[in-house]
Amino acid sequence: MEKNQIIELTVEDMLDDGRAFGRYEGCAVFISGGISVDGNNSGASGRNSDKSADRGPTGGYGCKITGAIPGDTVSARVTKAKKSAAEAVLMRIISPSPDRVKAECPYAAECGGCSLQEMSYEAQKKLKTKQLISKLQRLGGIEDPKVNEMIGAVTLKYYRNKAVFAVGPNGEVGFRKGKSHHVIDVDDCMLQSDAAMVCADALRKFLKDTGIRCISQMTVKTAFGTGEVMVVLEKSDEGDDLDNGGRGGRSGPKGRKGGKQNNNAKGSRGKDRNKRGNESADIPQIELLAELLDDAVYSLNRTDEEYSESSVNNADSKAESDAPERSDENAGSNSDVLTEGMQRRYSLESLAVIHQGKCRIIAGKPTITDIVRRGDGREFKFEIAPQSFYQVNPEQMVKLYDKAMEYAFGSICDEASECPVTGNDQPMRIDQDDKTESNVSDHTYEPDKKRCDIQNRSTDKPETENSAKIGTLLDLYCGVGTIGIWMADRAEQVIGIESVKSAVIDANRNSVINGLVNTRYICGKAEEELPGMMGLAKLYKWNEVNERVEREPDIRIGSADVAVVDPPRAGCGEALLAAVATASPGRIVYVSCDPGTLARDIKYLTAHGYEFIGCTAIDQFPMTTHTECVSLMRHS
Repeated sequence: MEKNQIIELTVEDMLDDGRAFGRYEGCAVFISGGISVDGNNSGASGRNSDKSADRGPTGGYGCKITGAIPGDTVSARVTKAKKSAAEAVLMRIISPSPDRVKAECPYAAECGGCSLQEMSYEAQKKLKTKQLISKLQRLGGIEDPKVNEMIGAVTLKYYRNKAVFAVGPNGEVGFRKGKSHHVIDVDDCMLQSDAAMVCADALRKFLKDTGIRCISQMTVKTAFGTGEVMVVLEKSDEGDDLDNGGRGGRSGPKGRKGGKQNNNAKGSRGKDRNKRGNESADIPQIELLAELLDDAVYSLNRTDEEYSESSVNNADSKAESDAPERSDENAGSNSDVLTEGMQRRYSLESLAVIHQGKCRIIAGKPTITDIVRRGDGREFKFEIAPQSFYQVNPEQMVKLYDKAMEYAFGSICDEASECPVTGNDQPMRIDQDDKTESNVSDHTYEPDKKRCDIQNRSTDKPETENSAKIGTLLDLYCGVGTIGIWMADRAEQVIGIESVKSAVIDANRNSVINGLVNTRYICGKAEEELPGMMGLAKLYKWNEVNERVEREPDIRIGSADVAVVDPPRAGCGEALLAAVATASPGRIVYVSCDPGTLARDIKYLTAHGYEFIGCTAIDQFPMTTHTECVSLMRHS
């Protein structure tokens, strides 16, 4: 192959970055780019225009093809050629894949965030499962990994509770183009909540009217269970003009330069916002922005009747008929918390500004509260701070944590005739004292209830509230404590370790508001704290005169029964994996958002005394290439 050569090939697979993969004359070819198919990219959106175009498997938008998908036969132009591989850009779809559907988003070819939206949802799930298996084989060294059927999503659009909007130099509010710093001005996004999009509109209006350019990013967090909204603005030093406050020539209300700021400006309707001081001048006219954001969020609170009446004046009759359905779809699994006859009750509860890594609450509360329900109906409340990590798809988060809990305690079988631990009708049993394993011949499996009577580290005693509990559950990379809190009623004690101090404070607070007394969260590096609390290594600290001195651990434990790890996309550090292997828990439950680093870490653990039992993927991110999965490993 040569550069600029036009080639024809059939796409076999897709990469994590959305590029297609195929072979031409034995060489691997990676295909990127998109082509215009009808040129009718008007920028209209489902929320701001004819909502009838937002329905159905193919939508009604004229848009661009974002790229090739498996099964497409394509024409591509070679941009870079090597001996055994080449890169190319898509020129034409010669024969479309049977799994191809029309993209609904008018920004599909530019944004690149939803690189799978031209693929049917069933095909998306199969592709992600195939990629997971491939990585476990290639990177994890597992010849035939047991991977269960992916747990798909019910809500495929408007499912995200967190939106991060980039702000462009000319007041654009949207998302960065793939592999570029260019900001695409986005009127609507098929993944984001109503609250996020109206806040984006409010910020866009504010930037246009004032000319202020010191805001580089806006994050909108929406608690789907309560309707509480938090807006976090990130201030840059570029374009900052505190003397004249942009075009308006004002740094505060009514043109008072350097004067005392108005501490009674609205941040949430009907509430006194008195936490803002002179520091609010970091973003000129922030009181005006707070009011615009508050009004925008409050405008979403309309009855179905009011919604229809307003739609008659602003859209086609067919568009108005879809509005109530749109709300229910967005509500997800927690729709029962909504008031009857209403859309979700939204309220702006917090406004924060981040500058040079420091976060300040400008108006309202320091946190918002979400409510989620476990599969068995138990309700949890979680406080979310401006910089807290929280799963972005609450509907799928429930399924993810329930599956992790199933792997941790082995009490619910997800297959018709198999125990989740052994993969057959003879579950694993580990003796409490010597940790030896055996198959239990008198195992009772109840297919109607999908339950087995053998618990992790169980005996032949009947299942009771006490006998179902394990001793110690480790929650590593615990963040704000969501997973440990989710499982706390099944363990005598939960010990979480997290290196971010603010997250540890949030985790302890979340334990308190959920009425838990058996959880403990420690600030530090897990690879250091875990061996120290088990007496396997010494711990150190720096004293007042900057001397490294030995210290006592915050808590001591003799052993751990289950370790749950939920690392960032980069996976676990080798030092942490070594610490976990040394602690020797009976089971390791690994929650991962990157199958590649999961496979790498599984390979390490299998070389250090653990056996891979199985893995289940949960589709946290429909329409994208990202996959969340939970895996079970047992001590061998």
